[in-house]
Amino acid sequence: MTGKAEPIAMNERINAKGNPEAYLFKIGPQMIGEKHILRPRIIHINVIKLALASASFITLIWIILGLSICFSPIIWGPILKRYASGFPLALILSFIAIGSALPVIFNSTLTFFISALVFGLSVFMAPSAVTNFTRQNLSSDTWAKAMSLFTVVFAIAQTVGPYGAGLVGDIFQDLGISLLTAAFILIVAAAISLSQKPLNNSNK
Repeated sequence: MTGKAEPIAMNERINAKGNPEAYLFKIGPQMIGEKHILRPRIIHINVIKLALASASFITLIWIILGLSICFSPIIWGPILKRYASGFPLALILSFIAIGSALPVIFNSTLTFFISALVFGLSVFMAPSAVTNFTRQNLSSDTWAKAMSLFTVVFAIAQTVGPYGAGLVGDIFQDLGISLLTAAFILIVAAAISLSQKPLNNSNK
């Protein structure tokens, strides 16, 4: 791999306290967006391979990604503590979308590194944002129920998401379109999250 990656040619968000169901109904679309998180990274690495990147370059991408994930709680912790609204989740999903789309829109070595950094700093923080919102807005006796419902939606979308990404890639014969589609879904989910206001309910 020299200074720049080769061009990629691929034919290749509740009204009342203690109502977690209503809460889930609001954030459901966000969770579906979240489950397009890991799929873009898997596709991303395949995109790099298709770009004829060297093994050492791909390894470096994984190292940057891993280190970014390790430092992500430190970066996002203060934001999660400060906001009881859907703003943290919206911000996180937006960063994931950006990290997913970058290597498709700007195909260069530097872009792949920035993408891995941005994606790594955000990818595992969405569930933390949902947990944070639950703890700050719902009564403590409903936390378990709310998170259980969240987990169900999360799991369903985790199962369906890869099929959707693969289908899009097959239809367009382009993995880049799958990445851009996932980024679009994440942006929509971020917009929905941004509309979520604090519930002003005590969780004590």
